[in-house]
Amino acid sequence: MTLAIIVESYLNNENILAEEYRKVVANCAKMASGFIDGDKIDEYQQNGADESYAESLRMLERIQMTYGLAYLYVIRPDSDQNNADLIFGVDSEGATEPGGTSGELPAYEFALAAYMGEEIEGEPIVVSSNHGLVVTAFAPVRSKSGSITALVGADIAADQIVFAALSQTGQVMATIAIFITVALVIIMLIIYRQILRPILKLSNHLQHVVSGDNLHEFEIMRTGNELQTMFENFNSMVGDMRLYIEKLAITSAERERIATELDVAKTIQSGMLPSIFPPFPDRKELDIHALMIPAKEVGGDCYDFFLVSENSLAVVIADVSGKGVPAALFMVIVKTLIKNAASAGMSPKEAFESVNNTLCESNEAMMFVTAFMGLLDLDSGQFKYVNAGHNSPLIMNAGGSFSYLKSKPSFVLAGFEDMKYTNETTELLPGDVLLMYTDGVTEAMSESGELYSEERLLSAANSHKDCSCAELVVAIKRELDIFAGQAEQADDITILALRIRTAGENSAGA
Repeated sequence: MTLAIIVESYLNNENILAEEYRKVVANCAKMASGFIDGDKIDEYQQNGADESYAESLRMLERIQMTYGLAYLYVIRPDSDQNNADLIFGVDSEGATEPGGTSGELPAYEFALAAYMGEEIEGEPIVVSSNHGLVVTAFAPVRSKSGSITALVGADIAADQIVFAALSQTGQVMATIAIFITVALVIIMLIIYRQILRPILKLSNHLQHVVSGDNLHEFEIMRTGNELQTMFENFNSMVGDMRLYIEKLAITSAERERIATELDVAKTIQSGMLPSIFPPFPDRKELDIHALMIPAKEVGGDCYDFFLVSENSLAVVIADVSGKGVPAALFMVIVKTLIKNAASAGMSPKEAFESVNNTLCESNEAMMFVTAFMGLLDLDSGQFKYVNAGHNSPLIMNAGGSFSYLKSKPSFVLAGFEDMKYTNETTELLPGDVLLMYTDGVTEAMSESGELYSEERLLSAANSHKDCSCAELVVAIKRELDIFAGQAEQADDITILALRIRTAGENSAGA
């Protein structure tokens, strides 16, 4: 009877403790996944530690220490092999650095299923690992879009359950010889008050923390053992968590403010570029169309066209070094200076020399800009132009094919003061087409890293040489998109087409 009581006591304690430890390890995995930025997994894996990485690692160390986990780690399962890429992990010996693999993963099928977003029946599970026999559970790390980018795995040593159960049963064995019934009652009370009730309370509070319902410390149960230390560590962790969430809310609000301001800047920049086509409804001899697509919210490319006089049309395209807000601000200055100089009656050479010196006066950021400017005499067809380090435009004479305009590129604008530029001339007669672009077109990359190239641009232009300017620009952009596929746009893309219409040609599609 005594042996039966001892065995029954051990099994009962083991089952209760095992269930609670399963809840703890599952909740630890879920809680830890909330501190990992799912959008930065690739960055962590490639670049290693940064401030966000260090903050997440500190929170994982706190969770591992608080709950006495054997191992708490972030992985990305490899569907081709029975292992996983280790992002980082924490065990009793400290933190591990990112990179490499976690080795053979005992619970690989369960981890892969969780990574694919499947529900795991019977989770948590018991497996044999490098840390011995452990109870393990997984929780997905999600990006802002909701996709799973990694897994958090939490392991707790199974021998802790056995040890705790044996410890409690030992108390029964020590008192059973005196008075077995009283001893059983006392031991069960001790088990409940000193272990089960605190663990149940901690597990319940942990569930509220995971769900975000309660981020406040709870009253510490003075058990006088390791559980009391665990409660104290838990309260400390909750306090840190609350501060972290408050800081995260401030950071998110700041990011949202910046995003809103960038949207406004994008709208302002788009409004500065001519966007109404046809731009000169009364000038039937002209067909013009253009587009500019920045690589970021705002860009450093610009184009412009305007009538300097009744019979003189200026066309401009420019590309500022760099991308983003600095390049966009510099672009505004460049566009304004060039238009002011041309409107004052300066030739392209004189305009670029004046603009270059003005830009050099206060160019502490050491930015520069490539630019092409031309003045077309609408009566004679004479096209006077200057190339300041820019890509040579394409030109097509009536009835012919596109070829690159012969020009001698001068030095870029804002490089050095007192640079000299040279006017060059050609003719744009009825039926001729001028196609201007920035290097974001020819240097666009495919998914394999191949450049679009000048040869592909020339071929695309000749494939649509009989189209209107609008159709030509759209067709080139479409072929560029097909070439790039899913590759990220690395640079601003700008295209401008100018056609001199022949007598009787209408404006359809302009």
